[in-house]
Amino acid sequence: MALFLGTAFIARRCRWRRHQHRFCNVGAAAPNKPPDSLKEALSLAPDQVETLRSNYMSSSCSISYKNTGGLQIIGGQGARLIDVDGNEYLDTRNNVAHCGHGHPEIVEAVTYQMKVLNTNSRYLHPNASLLSKKLANLFPCSSRGANDSLTKVFFVNSGSEANDLALRLARAYNTKQQNDLHIQKLKQHRKCIITIDHAYHGHTLATLDVSPYKHHQGTEISECPDYVK
Repeated sequence: MALFLGTAFIARRCRWRRHQHRFCNVGAAAPNKPPDSLKEALSLAPDQVETLRSNYMSSSCSISYKNTGGLQIIGGQGARLIDVDGNEYLDTRNNVAHCGHGHPEIVEAVTYQMKVLNTNSRYLHPNASLLSKKLANLFPCSSRGANDSLTKVFFVNSGSEANDLALRLARAYNTKQQNDLHIQKLKQHRKCIITIDHAYHGHTLATLDVSPYKHHQGTEISECPDYVK
């Protein structure tokens, strides 16, 4: 039995290494082998990966399918994820790779840009300016004219940040409207946000307030705030 288990483990590691090499060649601009800085991580066996995560990452960062051992995903192609054994899974949960995994044009563009510059939007850059125009051109036009149409964009890093910013924009707009109409001089305006039950909008404090999914769990927020309906 010990020999069988050892043999099975070796075969598993060999398959894992083959698939790691397979994903080193994704994308036109991707290198043929991983950089030296990643060699230590790539040398870890699956059980070591799980142990290190358990020891050094917070348990609040949940693992999908933990009840069946958890999936160790080492690569992705298109709409599929690939685990250490080469099994492929249709990716229906990943909320980052909207254009699929390993899209060659995206890999090439990101690789090129990372070699040239990686900074924020405080500086002028032709890519950011042109992209904002292309995105704005996709917005629907208001039937009430150009002044009511969506024409501006914000670049953010996550859905949580986008929703948090949306709440800030809504509050800023309502405050301006109140000031213009002198409503605040008459009475304190009562803010109200309408959301769908069981919805989840992010992990910032503002988005947690409007996420009934978290309210029902009762671990971080015991009940829905009064201004959320």
